[in-house]
Amino acid sequence: MLGIVALRCARYYLYGSNRRDGHDEDQGLLSDMPRLSCRKSVLTATILMGKFLFEVLCYLQLKWRLSNLIYVFLPLWLSLSLVIVELTRHIVDIHKKAI
Repeated sequence: MLGIVALRCARYYLYGSNRRDGHDEDQGLLSDMPRLSCRKSVLTATILMGKFLFEVLCYLQLKWRLSNLIYVFLPLWLSLSLVIVELTRHIVDIHKKAI
């Protein structure tokens, strides 16, 4: 997933689109994804990296008990906090458009 986000960002910001409507026939998996703004791309990559870091720290904790448990869950809590903030912003934007 992180690789797809990186490819989407590279295609969007470096190469542009071949057609006027913004869709290319030869993109395969990338054509099924919605277009991401730079802010949403960074947010998605940060959340995925936090999830990956949590998994690595969880493995190390279970294997060798290297660190305090609070440090293991810190990336997960930060990622979930970012998701909550982003969803709240999205809901507020939807309600502003409805009014």
